[in-house]
Amino acid sequence: MPQTGKEKVRLAYDKGDYFTAESLLYPELEKGHITANDFLLFANTLNAVNKPSLAMEFYNEYAKGTENKDADMQIQRLFSSNVPTTEQRTIQTKYPITNPTTYGTQLYAALGGRMMSYNKTCEGDVNSRSEVLRGTTDAPFGSIAFFNNGEMAVASLIDPKSNRCRLYLFYKKKGIWKKPTELFANTEGNFAFPFIDEETSTLYFSSDKSGSIGGYDIYKSVYSGSVFESPMSLGIDINSAGNDINPTLIKDWLYFSSNGHISKGGYDIFKYKKISEFNALFINVLELNTSKNELAVVPGGTNALLVNRTDNDTATLVSILRPRVVSTVSGTIMNEAGDPISGAFVLFNTDEAHGDYLTTGPEGEYTFKSALNFPSISGVIVADGYMSKGFSTPNGEKASIQLDKLKPVEVIVEVIRTAPVNPTGVIIPADTSIVDSIISLGTSVDLPLTSSSSDSSSYLIIIASAYDYAEAYDSWTKWLPSFSKAEILEYDNGLYRVGFYIGKDEDEAVTSYNKAKEIKQGIWLLRPSN
Repeated sequence: MPQTGKEKVRLAYDKGDYFTAESLLYPELEKGHITANDFLLFANTLNAVNKPSLAMEFYNEYAKGTENKDADMQIQRLFSSNVPTTEQRTIQTKYPITNPTTYGTQLYAALGGRMMSYNKTCEGDVNSRSEVLRGTTDAPFGSIAFFNNGEMAVASLIDPKSNRCRLYLFYKKKGIWKKPTELFANTEGNFAFPFIDEETSTLYFSSDKSGSIGGYDIYKSVYSGSVFESPMSLGIDINSAGNDINPTLIKDWLYFSSNGHISKGGYDIFKYKKISEFNALFINVLELNTSKNELAVVPGGTNALLVNRTDNDTATLVSILRPRVVSTVSGTIMNEAGDPISGAFVLFNTDEAHGDYLTTGPEGEYTFKSALNFPSISGVIVADGYMSKGFSTPNGEKASIQLDKLKPVEVIVEVIRTAPVNPTGVIIPADTSIVDSIISLGTSVDLPLTSSSSDSSSYLIIIASAYDYAEAYDSWTKWLPSFSKAEILEYDNGLYRVGFYIGKDEDEAVTSYNKAKEIKQGIWLLRPSN
């Protein structure tokens, strides 16, 4: 099938031929029908050819159409001048090192079809290499991930004729490496860039198999002790319309290289961490990236990272020292009784520091350090069972924060219909004289209520429930003097609940709920289904 113009732009971009990609993108702009991902591809291309002003225009168009809620923040960080200064040093090696991996203190990389081991110094230098595994002329090594005390490994082997890459399981028996077995043999596609997290027995890798979002996506597979389970995609939080490769865990962050996210051009290093069911951090590690291609990152010593960088097919290994601390804030997170809250998340959102976070210790303590110079630092505290709370504190000062416990709420998925009833059980309109006469029997609570019509997008406060009309009616008449807009809500499962609509704003609904609870205990706040 002939390639479309956009596909030709993507192909040239993926090959690193950015000037060709740029020349191809302008005719596509004239044709129109540009999607958000197209704008992102065009912007990254323009950034790669050093046209940042024009790239910014396309990034802004991407931000308007994407579902990425952090796009504006990521673009702001990319073009910020407030990026930590790092000490970088190119590692001198006799042979180029590409797609490196580590295990223990050793660095591993393929050379001429063989898997080599390199010693690392504390400064990140590499020296004295030795062969650990040899491939074949039919399938030389790509990269490798060791586990089980170095007695087992998953490696990518590349067919030089078809350029097809697959993953294989290697293992030792009586100190000798045995013939490997192919992983995911029944699944079509390329499989490469393995990394194994031994704590969770999880293999991370990249593949362009069917179902991938872009070119190569990052997947994971759990090792049961005998087999690797079916691959599972890491999803749209990580994977892009481009290539996402070389995953590796460093200090609980998943680092990887990608040319499909907002970048300085080409491949950049990103890091990702999921901190709760609804919260995740995704960061372009700007201090590691340049306009060249950063293809992989691995630990490089006590205080350094090793970055595999390429430029015009020339591969280098760069040692990058972590930047010195410039900004600091510390403090304690406690509850209403003054007791410390351990395991709370402190999320920092001060300009370019947005995305940094830490968790409190056993005594609720935290200390945040940054290489960026901030006059003040702000963020949000998130803890299980407590209401989130924002904070802002000057650089260098302590910020001890108290969290309030969450109020109990009940969530009901959907309200089917609303049906006020009279004593005979006949459904009547909510605005009839019968309802008005009942309201006049008592003084109702002053709450910002909506009309009594059913609205699935509004919040509801439920004050009673019953499985027959008579019982529901008794509750309705009992509480109507206090809650003037109360209605009998009928559900399709035969359950009737007495309650009232409270509007569409979360804060107003919670305020009204708390006020209503002063009149009657045992009520529920039902959030809208959508």
